[in-house]
Amino acid sequence: MALVAGIFFALTNVMARKYTNISVKEKSYAIWIGVILLSLLIVDKQTLTEQTVIFSLEKLGLLFLIGTSIFVTTVIVQYGLTKIEAVKASPIFLFEIIVAAISSYLLANEAIGLRDIVGGVFIVIGILISARDKA
Repeated sequence: MALVAGIFFALTNVMARKYTNISVKEKSYAIWIGVILLSLLIVDKQTLTEQTVIFSLEKLGLLFLIGTSIFVTTVIVQYGLTKIEAVKASPIFLFEIIVAAISSYLLANEAIGLRDIVGGVFIVIGILISARDKA
């Protein structure tokens, strides 16, 4: 599922760059409608084996904040992709992996292993190489 998500994420970025005649608002709506529809299809196929989850007001507030954060991020990314070349945007998305790893370490107490650190170093090196002035 992660591979499919990555492929569609990359496809979304390329399409956002290609279709400059479509507004950022329309692109963002299209992304979110697609996410909702695919999520409903996936959830429909899965059975709930655990007990029913009861949402407290605190959990609903947290879900709202996370959803709002992701929505705002999507709009900003779609706007940014219309302003810069896809090749220049790619390193930003790679750096997102490093930010996610550090965030998961700090916020969720997840362990970061040597392989993760080496991968992060390669990402940073790749970003630095691609950011060099070609003059």
